[in-house]
Amino acid sequence: MAGGYVLYLEGAELLDASGILHNQGMSKLVSAVIAQLPFPAIVLAITTIASLIFYATTFDSAAFVLASICTLGLKGDQEPKKENRLIWALALGFVAVGLALAGGFETVKSMSVISSLPVIPILVMMCVTLVFWLRSDFPKLSEKKPVTLD
Repeated sequence: MAGGYVLYLEGAELLDASGILHNQGMSKLVSAVIAQLPFPAIVLAITTIASLIFYATTFDSAAFVLASICTLGLKGDQEPKKENRLIWALALGFVAVGLALAGGFETVKSMSVISSLPVIPILVMMCVTLVFWLRSDFPKLSEKKPVTLD
């Protein structure tokens, strides 16, 4: 959010963005930046609608994946039952609301970092496997050739 427009507002002394960010936080900065835009009510409405659509599709996709994983005997061309997806979507919603109520945004950020740590070794193994796969399927690409400036 704090991109080029915020830098312009700060440089032109139209908004004390760094002061707002330091003293009040990112949410207040976002509100102040939107208030500086033309037609701030319309921009806020569009931003809110876009955010709701983003969250809805994210939760729907996550619920679909979780329901697919937890459904036994599901073939590749089949979808999990809608009731199963709904249960997972509600569970994800309850977890999100619970984290927000437990400690606000800092708790959500901490849980995001903690839950992503186990994925790091998997990503490293995937990268190593990719290198092995590329070397076995495309051996000519791994040959060392002298670099010339012809």
